[in-house]
Amino acid sequence: MKKVFFFAAVAALLLGCKGNENKPEEPVVEPEQEEVETNGYFFNTMAFNGTFVETSNAVLYAAQESALPLVHRISSNRTSSYPIISWSPEDGTWPILLNVDYGETQVYGKDGLKHKGVMIIDASGRFESPQTTLDVSFRDFYVYGSVLHGEQHIVNNGANEAGNLLFNVTVENAWLGEDKTWEYSEETTRELISGLLDNGNLDPELTTHTYSITGTMKGKSLVDTIPGYEVTISAQQPMIIAVGDLYPVQGQVVINLDKPYIIEYNGAQAYIKEGINLSFDGRDNAGNYMMHVNAPLSMVGAELYFPITISFALNEEGIIEESIRIEK
Repeated sequence: MKKVFFFAAVAALLLGCKGNENKPEEPVVEPEQEEVETNGYFFNTMAFNGTFVETSNAVLYAAQESALPLVHRISSNRTSSYPIISWSPEDGTWPILLNVDYGETQVYGKDGLKHKGVMIIDASGRFESPQTTLDVSFRDFYVYGSVLHGEQHIVNNGANEAGNLLFNVTVENAWLGEDKTWEYSEETTRELISGLLDNGNLDPELTTHTYSITGTMKGKSLVDTIPGYEVTISAQQPMIIAVGDLYPVQGQVVINLDKPYIIEYNGAQAYIKEGINLSFDGRDNAGNYMMHVNAPLSMVGAELYFPITISFALNEEGIIEESIRIEK
């Protein structure tokens, strides 16, 4: 069961989005070397989902403050708590260079994850302004207690026919931790489907912001015993994430591994490689987030193939182990 539990946890964590009060938990796994190596490194996607939220918050804050009279800005108490957001120039003109300092002790960000260190944002304009480019880099910046490496680039491509803003997001040469076990890359589009005020500005309350996400996220493994992965989110079933929610509530992603992942099933060993479908099924009456995984299962040592469905619920502590159901 723990092998199945770990697989379900990995699937959920690949695209999970922690909420404001959620404390990240690592999946419970058996003490085998392969699983220990894998544990923790599937958080790349969550880390960069989080930095997107943190970037929008920092640029929104700078835009609001820069619009105030100079006297008010000088007297404002913006160094009372972390992160400390500063930028230059402060005369209300763009572009600006932001320094988002989370301090030396981990603190929760708007993305619900704990951070310390510095995030640097080169912003050509307001977050909600069409054609704005945001180049995000990091200096000793930590997520889940591990340093985050890489660069994130965000481009505001303006509104679509529905009037919603579209953001192209790319991540390059990224990994989480001291050792480069994974090399993470991303090419996604985020559609802001709620959170824009009638005057065209972002709502300062970030929990009103909801994004529809499509595109690809890839993890290239640099360790022979760990499979790499590619996550695809189609326009037909986009992933819906609201800032402040613990996890997505709608959509489907397809996960393909570049080598088999072996799990135990009915006392035998089976493997899964590609065509793994992770679906987000909303919330139940208790407020738990519902998900299920459909995957093609092949038995080791036999020419047997059959689909398997693993359904489970998640709350602020992660996967509720007793909720896991396996169907053949």
